[in-house]
Amino acid sequence: MDSILQTLERLNKSGVEYVLIGGMAARVHGSSVNTDDVDICILARDEHFQRIVESFADVHPRFRMQPNQPPVTPDHPWLSGIKNLYLHTDLGQLDVLGELPGIGGYEAIRDRTVAVDLDATPCRVLDIPTLIEAKQHAGRPKDHQAILELQYILSRIEDSNQAEREISGD
Repeated sequence: MDSILQTLERLNKSGVEYVLIGGMAARVHGSSVNTDDVDICILARDEHFQRIVESFADVHPRFRMQPNQPPVTPDHPWLSGIKNLYLHTDLGQLDVLGELPGIGGYEAIRDRTVAVDLDATPCRVLDIPTLIEAKQHAGRPKDHQAILELQYILSRIEDSNQAEREISGD
């Protein structure tokens, strides 16, 4: 968990707005799904990808699909015009997406988030209904358990909210 928090701290320091998505977002909401990477969605602009790479410079960011290449630098020509960036760093894997398939880009999801504080590290996390929708759209076998857990968690939250409304007379 320390490397994940360090990753989020670096993202916060980069100044690039992001939304935590994927397996880590499911974990934040209470799913038991195991994941070994951090997935985020950002507004896909060259300067945002460059700032993220810069914030990870001392932990040797490399293109995950091209591990034999030297570390990625903010001025790397491959950062121009990209939509997604898949990095491997000394802290672990970081997937930076410009669009969440089936949902939309950063602008489409930024209002479908919740603010969380993970051990004094603030971040925005995709809300449960949107996370379920994204995982259903992905249709991967590995997402089935997370979908079931997230649906259960969401139903518990809705039941709790209903009980609170009944108690308060709303």
